[in-house]
Amino acid sequence: MALNVPDPRWSFGVRVLHWLTVVALAAQLAVAFGPMAGPGMAPMKWLPLHMSIGVTVIAMILLRLCWRVFTKVPVRPLPRPVRFAGALVHVCLYVTILAVLITGWLAYRPMPFMPPARLFGSLPIPLAPEVDGLSARAFAVLHAKLVWVLLGLVGVHVLAALAHAALFRDGVMRGMSFGRTGVAQRE
Repeated sequence: MALNVPDPRWSFGVRVLHWLTVVALAAQLAVAFGPMAGPGMAPMKWLPLHMSIGVTVIAMILLRLCWRVFTKVPVRPLPRPVRFAGALVHVCLYVTILAVLITGWLAYRPMPFMPPARLFGSLPIPLAPEVDGLSARAFAVLHAKLVWVLLGLVGVHVLAALAHAALFRDGVMRGMSFGRTGVAQRE
C-alpha cells in the first residue's frame, strides 16, 4: 500500500517554462558573446535574433509569474533561513532578467536609413521611448553590466541547486526535474 505523499515537484508547466527559459537565456548568451561580439556589421546582422529571443524570454517570465499565482509551491521541510535565501535569489533573478531585457530594448536604436529589426523576421520591433538624460549608449552599457550580474546570480542559483542535490539531499533539485519522483513509498 502506497502512502499518499505530496509531489515535491513544481507543476509540469512551471518546470517546462523553467527549462525553456534556461535554453533561451543560454541562446541569448551564445549570440551575444559569439557573433554579436564580432567586428563590423556582424552585431547588426544578429541583433534581430537576439531581440527576438529577448521578447520570448520576457513572455516566458511573465507567463511563469502569472502561473506561479495559481500554482502551489511544493512542500518541503526546509529551515526558514534556507527558504528566505531561496526566495531572495529567485526574486533577484526575475528582477535582473527583466532589467537586462528592458535595458536591452531601451538601448536599441537603429542606424539612420536602416530598417527596424523584426521579431523572428516578421513583426517590427517597436522603438523604446527615450528617457531624458540617458542615451541609448548608456542603456547599452547598463545592459552589458546587468548581464554580468545575471550571470553571477545564475551561478549562485546553480551552486545552490547542486548543494541541495549533493549535500543536503532534501529533494529541492527534484522540484524542477522530469521523470519519476520516487516519493511513493511502500509500507
